[in-house]
Amino acid sequence: MNELFKKLELPALKPGTGVADFLGAAADFLAELNAIHPFREGNGRSQLALMHLLSRHVGHPLNLDRVNAKTFMPAMIASFLGDNGPLRIELQKLL
Repeated sequence: MNELFKKLELPALKPGTGVADFLGAAADFLAELNAIHPFREGNGRSQLALMHLLSRHVGHPLNLDRVNAKTFMPAMIASFLGDNGPLRIELQKLL
């Protein structure tokens, strides 16, 4: 987790970054966070809450009311298997 949270210093996860760079870095960060599965209960909710706060800080707020479990969950599974593309698309839908 220490290595993952160092990635919060990446330029793509800082205020003023472009949408495309943010989405790529956010998808990578969320995929790794999910793989670590750090919370005893409520991992998905906790991870999305963190992403919501991070996205607001960066200037590209995610609207979590738009999360569609039927497409978001398979995207999270794909990211666990190494394909972050679907997760990036799901995050883009939340902008």
